[in-house]
Order: sequence, then structure tokens, then C-alpha cells
Amino acid sequence: MPGDYPAWIGDWQFMERGRRVELNGASDRIRWLEHTARKNNGGDLYSARLDTHAALTLARNVFDYQESADGRVIAAANQAFSGAQNRIVIVDEQRATARWVADGAYRFQTIPGTTDLLVHLVGGDDEVDVVRVPLPLP
Repeated sequence: MPGDYPAWIGDWQFMERGRRVELNGASDRIRWLEHTARKNNGGDLYSARLDTHAALTLARNVFDYQESADGRVIAAANQAFSGAQNRIVIVDEQRATARWVADGAYRFQTIPGTTDLLVHLVGGDDEVDVVRVPLPLP
């Protein structure tokens, strides 16, 4: 699919076929969606340390992700298709843990000045429900 590319830093090929490469706020890790040749452009969310190249799989079937103000990663995961399995999680790379934020959710938006999200829930018959959800504490 056009737009899915390999990527290198020097002679280190960190990405085979992906997109959305981003540097974290501390500039010591990169994150990206791998294997994104899917209808919704989702893929598996990876993170790697720039100094050691040690990589982590953060979440599967991710449609969107964003770094939170405290450095954790918010991800719309389990998005292979629209349904109740869709969820929003928050991942702490330092502790290698993921915590639930919302089930049946396919999109999120941070609310400036808060630690809350606006979460778009999966609905039927073109319904769109939006709820405000607090992020769990680290």
C-alpha cells in the first residue's frame, strides 16, 4: 500500500513497512506503527530506545497514538475492525505496562489543561457517543 515504508537511522533498519514515526518528548525513543498495509492504516505500535535499539511492542492494531503530558503513550488499540473490542489504553514504557482507559472506543482527544480525554465510542447506525474519561494515574 502506498505510504508504508521501511526506515533506517544510520545502518539500523528499525521499521520494515510502517508509518507515523515520532520522537518522544525526551528525545531518547522513537515510536512508530509497523505493518500498516491495512484498510484503516492501523498497525502494531512499537517503541525503541535510540541508544540501544531495544524495541518494545506497545499495543496491537493501533489506529492512533499520542504521548501524554507525563510521557506515557495513549493508544487506540484493538482496531482491526470496528466493534466492542476497540479500546483506548495508556502505556508506560518504563514499567512495560498497559492500563485500560475505555472499552468500545475508537478515537480519543486530549482535553488541554486536564488529564482527561474525550473518547468516541463505537455505536450502531451512525451513532456517535462521546464521553469524558480521566486517564489513570501513573
